[in-house]
Amino acid sequence: MTAQQIRESIATLEEQKAKTTTPIIAQNCERTILIFTKLLNGLNSPNRQDVREVDGDLRINFGEVAKKD
Repeated sequence: MTAQQIRESIATLEEQKAKTTTPIIAQNCERTILIFTKLLNGLNSPNRQDVREVDGDLRINFGEVAKKD
């Protein structure tokens, strides 16, 4: 995906989130928006520490994830 495609996808997801009455769909839209925003920010970052390309795939570093007990 190009940066422009990511921006367009974020805009579409925001519209879908605003229109839906189903909580799980809104939650999934929000999660995807966050992922795409992080991807876009990583692509625009001068050092790109959070986003890197591995064997043609984009890998995103989300930092530490809280573990369930």
